Amino acid sequence: MKFVYFAVLCVATLFMTGCSSSSNDEPSTPSSDALEVVSSTDMQPSEIIGLLTQYAPSAAPVLEESRASGSYMALINAKMQILGLTSVKSDVVRFKSVGKDGAELYQTGKIYIPQQTSPLRGIIIANHYTITQNSEAPSQTFQLEGAASLLGYAVVMADYIGFGETKAMPQTYLCADLTAHSSVDLALCTYKYLNDMGYKFVYADNEVYNEGYSQGGEVALAVQKLIESEYADKFTIRKTFAGAGPYDIAATFKTMIANNNSPISAVMPLTFIAMNYYYGLNLDFSKYFKEPLLSNYDKWINSKDYNTTQIDGLLGTTKVDAILTANALNPDAAEMKTMNETFEKNSLVKWSPKAPIALFHSTTDNVVPDLNSKEAYEYFKANSSATVTFDNADYGSHYTAALQFYMKYALAIY
Repeated sequence: MKFVYFAVLCVATLFMTGCSSSSNDEPSTPSSDALEVVSSTDMQPSEIIGLLTQYAPSAAPVLEESRASGSYMALINAKMQILGLTSVKSDVVRFKSVGKDGAELYQTGKIYIPQQTSPLRGIIIANHYTITQNSEAPSQTFQLEGAASLLGYAVVMADYIGFGETKAMPQTYLCADLTAHSSVDLALCTYKYLNDMGYKFVYADNEVYNEGYSQGGEVALAVQKLIESEYADKFTIRKTFAGAGPYDIAATFKTMIANNNSPISAVMPLTFIAMNYYYGLNLDFSKYFKEPLLSNYDKWINSKDYNTTQIDGLLGTTKVDAILTANALNPDAAEMKTMNETFEKNSLVKWSPKAPIALFHSTTDNVVPDLNSKEAYEYFKANSSATVTFDNADYGSHYTAALQFYMKYALAIY
């Protein structure tokens, strides 16, 4: 995926440094109030770089240049030496969360735990960007965000509903509160697990950083909103880093319709499928999807067998009027009434945060328009006492801007 390439560049530039691993695939005994470790792997720091170059071979020259300059390596090596960090434990885990209608649902994810002599610096709730293929889910593969564990933080990444153990279910794409529960519940279970396992923390009040880019940015704001409304006694949010997220779904859709372009062609169908599933709308998709999507959405999207680039190829277009019907493209159509209501329910631009937030969005973002972050920033500044900053400059496309977002985030938590 294009996003992965650019994220590789940014994370690899900051997290460089050893290579061997061992794994234990024997599942532990399930527990209703803690994590079940499904498999565990010990990773040396240099192994992370090896995985990064494996996922994006074309990034190798950049990695070599970064190694040669030594600037970021020096920073990371210095931090690792101070922490006494020798490796990172990468655990695929199973945990209890909630699903549709609040029903109990076991989900999966991954946690990255630095093995160091110093206490852990806290937990990072890392929320992943848009994926459509199960093999891309945190429990299934290495995640770039896991490299932040080299700075002494435990990093938690939930699969979200629709991936890992819940692969048979539709992806609950942009269902803000439900997806936030996945991340928050994993963070809660992880904190208990780490304490039970004897890990020590620098701070006693479960201080967390919360971050994400693109869909991950949307989930990051939803995570903060959920924590502050329901779990304020369980976490202390040090800061949320939210980059280029679709916080206003309705406005994002209107922009795509006006431009007749959805750079990630799966986004709009994914949203219809997710809202229909979560809210039980019983939509007749023939009123929303054109062919060939109508006859193939279950195979192309719900199967989780294809990534976004492959779905672009299967659809053969990014023009929204070739993907969706005239009714689906008309916000005032009767068929869109219930969908518009779900968009409003999942809007993240009108609430009052308490913890600090760093918003980031390129002015030339070609996938998620920066009006999303502008709306959120203006409302937050006018209606809350939280410290909210907004980095809104021309950082290039949605994908190239990811580089700047992750660089700034990594330096901020250093």
